[in-house]
Amino acid sequence: MARGVTYEQDARIRRADGEYRWLIRRLAPVHDQHGHIVRWYGIGTDIEDLKRAQVALREQAGLEELARLAPDTLRRQALHPTELRTRGPEASTRPPAQQDEPRSLPQPK
Repeated sequence: MARGVTYEQDARIRRADGEYRWLIRRLAPVHDQHGHIVRWYGIGTDIEDLKRAQVALREQAGLEELARLAPDTLRRQALHPTELRTRGPEASTRPPAQQDEPRSLPQPK
């Protein structure tokens, strides 16, 4: 702002009713004939809905990636049901582990 250039910032602002909302704040200087700043004009625009839509799109992109990986992961699980895979298609290709004998739970005394 000290340089006298247009300024823009996204910020969470608390309203009078206590609710926090995302706003975009824009400030623009007004210069006199000598180039000195004589006043600033500003506007704040509520962008809460935009921010929520951006979050929803990021979540949807994550779900789409999961859906893209799921068929391959399910196919591998069907072929090797005892192998634990936690990293999707790039997981190691070690042979399936031997299953342990079933263990009984300790009986209460």
